[in-house]
Amino acid sequence: MQVAEAIERIEARNAELNAIVVLDLERAQAEAAAPRRGPLSGLPFTVKEAIATAGLPACEASRLRPVERPATDAPAVARLRKAGAILVGKTNISELCAHPDSSNLVYGATRNPVDPSRSAGGSSGGEAAAVAAGMSAFGLGSDYGGSIRAPAHFCGVFGMRPGLGRVPTGGHLPRVQPPGRRYWATIGPLTRSAAELELVLSVLAGEPLGGAEVPRVAIYRDALDRPVDRCCEEAVTEAASRLGGADEVTPPFQLEAERLYEWVSGAESRELIRALGPLDEASPHLRSIWELVRDVPPVTFDAAAVAELEARAFAWLDEHPILLCPAAATAAFPLGYDEPDVFDYFHHCKLASALGLPAAVVPVSTSPEALPVGVQIVGRRGREDEVLATARAIAG
Repeated sequence: MQVAEAIERIEARNAELNAIVVLDLERAQAEAAAPRRGPLSGLPFTVKEAIATAGLPACEASRLRPVERPATDAPAVARLRKAGAILVGKTNISELCAHPDSSNLVYGATRNPVDPSRSAGGSSGGEAAAVAAGMSAFGLGSDYGGSIRAPAHFCGVFGMRPGLGRVPTGGHLPRVQPPGRRYWATIGPLTRSAAELELVLSVLAGEPLGGAEVPRVAIYRDALDRPVDRCCEEAVTEAASRLGGADEVTPPFQLEAERLYEWVSGAESRELIRALGPLDEASPHLRSIWELVRDVPPVTFDAAAVAELEARAFAWLDEHPILLCPAAATAAFPLGYDEPDVFDYFHHCKLASALGLPAAVVPVSTSPEALPVGVQIVGRRGREDEVLATARAIAG
């Protein structure tokens, strides 16, 4: 895919989808005339609004934050440019990257390219929509609690949250982050194929990540057996069948990991939102989150407790190196969905988040409404290569 083709697609679909909210087409065309050599030479890409790109505005989609124009790229963006990729624009998010629907009062709402009456997911929803609609060859998003994985699932593309330490996370708003978010959040790619996912993540990680064998695979069963739409459950079964089958397991630390994540993320979200002051100009989504977290008690991020949980979990994961599970409990919900239960749809994302594990989403099937349905692949810390190998095998 070349820059000219991306621009054609942007002109054809972006007004409807509102995926790319800051365009950089003049500079992209100039760079396309003599692209830098490298593994991504000449490929047009987009970047999530909250990730720094030199000279382009960002405010984390909030009227309550100042608009910043950073002088330099985030390290992950710089690596993509150095590999020859060409930036065409920045994509929409939810306010403060806090909600699983990319809608805000600064840029408006992003629509799902498969069905514009549906959400593209969040908070990297603009990225998933842009990639799915062919407006960029690949995108750069970020993931704290599912912000790459949920949009990839909703829009029918490939997405990967790398494990902790694999890709540099500097240059992401807010500039000062609370310890839990700083530790657990990652930056990663969204693409239209498993091969492209491997290529882009290898550039971001600074080393080749291909060539691994698919290790032993298990289906991750939720200890609480929370509701999951039939189409999402069947997609996991289908993915396992493409790999020759899989045992079903329930990680013994699952609920402990989820509760740790929920306590810390709730308390830190409360402090971040409270520091903004009056919420008169906040989006409905952000105000709804405030109602959920306003009475959450303070929680200190206990690095020693996290390390102890990781040690127990990693020992168990050595015996179960790949876990398959739903990316969400439902296919894409209607645009603007704002019920308090919205976060419950993504409980399968919390395990990888709380343990800093790599996790990819691969499109597998469709819902009865013809919406994309993806499957999540969770791997061991430091073994993105195994996750990518499994993604390739499922994708075929």
